[in-house]
Amino acid sequence: MADVRASLVLCYGLVQVAGYAVAQDEPVRVACVGDSITFGAGVEPRERSCYPAVLGAFLCEGYEVRNFGVSGATLLSAGDLPYVEQDAFRQALDFSPHVVVICLGTNDTKPWNWEHRERFASDYRALIDSFAALPTAPRIIACLPVPAFGEAYGITGERVEMEVLPLVRQVAYEAGVELVDLHTPLRRHPEHFPDGVHPNAFGAEAMARRVFEVVEFAPDARVVELPAEAVVVGTQSFRGYEQVDFTLEGRECHLVRPRRAAQGQPWLWRARFFGWEPQADTYLLERGFHIAYCDVAGLYGSPPAVEIWDRFYEFTQSIGLHPKPILAGVSRGGLIVYNWAAKHPERVAAIYCYAPVLDMRSWPLGLGAGPGNPVDLQPCLQAYGLTEPPGPDFPLTPLNLLAPIAEADIPIVHYVGLADTDVPVAENTAIAAARYAELGRHLEVIGVEGMGHHPATYGTDDPTPVVDFLMRALGRKPNYAALPAPSVEFRGELAGWGGGTWWDQFEAINELARAQGPNIDLLFLGDSITQGWTGPETRVAVTGGDRLFDRLYARYRAAGFGISGDRTQTVLYRVLNGNLSGLSPRVIVVMIGANNLGPDGSTGDEIADGTEAILAAIQRQCPDSRVLLLGCFPRGHEPGTPMRAAIDRLHERLAAVADGDRIYHMDIRHRFLTADGRADLVTMADDAVHLRPAGYEAWAEEMAPLLEELMAD
Repeated sequence: MADVRASLVLCYGLVQVAGYAVAQDEPVRVACVGDSITFGAGVEPRERSCYPAVLGAFLCEGYEVRNFGVSGATLLSAGDLPYVEQDAFRQALDFSPHVVVICLGTNDTKPWNWEHRERFASDYRALIDSFAALPTAPRIIACLPVPAFGEAYGITGERVEMEVLPLVRQVAYEAGVELVDLHTPLRRHPEHFPDGVHPNAFGAEAMARRVFEVVEFAPDARVVELPAEAVVVGTQSFRGYEQVDFTLEGRECHLVRPRRAAQGQPWLWRARFFGWEPQADTYLLERGFHIAYCDVAGLYGSPPAVEIWDRFYEFTQSIGLHPKPILAGVSRGGLIVYNWAAKHPERVAAIYCYAPVLDMRSWPLGLGAGPGNPVDLQPCLQAYGLTEPPGPDFPLTPLNLLAPIAEADIPIVHYVGLADTDVPVAENTAIAAARYAELGRHLEVIGVEGMGHHPATYGTDDPTPVVDFLMRALGRKPNYAALPAPSVEFRGELAGWGGGTWWDQFEAINELARAQGPNIDLLFLGDSITQGWTGPETRVAVTGGDRLFDRLYARYRAAGFGISGDRTQTVLYRVLNGNLSGLSPRVIVVMIGANNLGPDGSTGDEIADGTEAILAAIQRQCPDSRVLLLGCFPRGHEPGTPMRAAIDRLHERLAAVADGDRIYHMDIRHRFLTADGRADLVTMADDAVHLRPAGYEAWAEEMAPLLEELMAD
């Protein structure tokens, strides 16, 4: 079972293992330097939901995060409001930070400021040097500014993207500081920018997550150096990181170093088209991964290519990279990735492919729906020693080499354009996914509607789903579902609160807990589905009341502590911060997880970890209470979806936790589904998430026998 206090101790322990030079009783001080976006202009409530505040909640007890943002501030010293001339700058220096996160540049794009753009790099370097000279020798993290949509306040999104981002990368490379890309993950979310420039609370949370994942990972003290047999050709910037170009046995090779390597020296091995669509590469560099490349052009994944990769792998081990890399195949790079993985499955951590070729008959031979490529046809056959096209059972076709990969249980994710006519999905990824499933494994497919073999705009796709998949596979992804954090939800009336913010609801429940105390014998904890029992105002069952909640549960002195939009992490935060203070209910009913399945994209195991953390916190706060875990009700109209699979896994985990004494699990999903597994719109609302009145009656009916027994005990 997850132990929240142990988690907090572990979080505090990061202070020691992350390499910060701080005393045992001293927190790691994080200074967030920036403009109005850092300050939190437009965020409700600003003090609690701006990105530095959310970052502080994620980092927990071992850190002290302060917001030194100044609305309107420019990086340029000749701008209309230079940051270095503001009190906040001097206060940030006096704070003696161990980590400095800089997010500036947006206001510099105003025409009257951008006249001085030739000084941008030198002014940025001077700002970095000011912090670097502090006795704490802080980590300095430069952020690529968030996108701007259209033109507002004189700021233009095109200038931010096309001119500011390259300059920030240049400065980071030359100054040797870390980078965080806040631009790409928010580029697809204009809904988070009400005025086109300032992110709302949801955008602030996204920023905080990106920075958190860089700040919190533990580094490796070792430094990867190239030996003499690697003939270094030169070095250059790879999107702000050091790229070493070298040859090995005459083959073109590249190694991109992170600013701060993660423990174990993890790495991603690119196959073909080095640098093409590099978003996932840069995300992994931020997290301490190396990126390596060994050219096998013209060999199409054939045995000679595999042999070259064998020797390059031995080279990577001699310089100390992790024994199991992520293999990344773009287009025809899928051939070498799968053929090498099939030969050495024990050496592979995961496979990531972008529009991969998995059958030469599809490409370049063009024997299927695609046109193939006549230029590559004969060279491909010659690389395999063939004089004519192979049959579908050709043993060196990746589609026929999945068994050893499946036996090793290698996680695989493919990112594909569903309108790809060059490398048709139906002839490549779809077949691989089906065969991998037949072998008892899952191949994750992220399909983009309307996209062909190439993206519409180079370098703009958000690789977060891919990187999250890979980090989970390697056990390196933070589980936000189990990390206690307040909600950034602010849509009061739309969220069914009648007004205000999540904090208003949270504090109202704290006040109710203080007022009712021992008078609550039955407590419901959860999200909007739980809130549906009572609404946001009269949360206590009223004797003689007209609501179903009153009629059924007034005799149990019941209360409903559901808040619309809540996730496991926000319920955990509430439990740890006052919602249960002074309470000792006989039974606490927990039904949570639906909102973790939305934008969070949490897995069933992650939601289960979060639910178990809630359970552990409840048991410490209310040791005499019994807990009834209802998991998560169905979400979505159709069976067989990833969301439904995640809920299945959640219930498997919760059933294993139940002991039939203090902890009970009940799965009542069948009451909200038809016989064929579709959402039953008699009990569920049209959105296939919330319940109709008949759904609450079904919930109560299913729970009644056990609840009566537990309340009478």
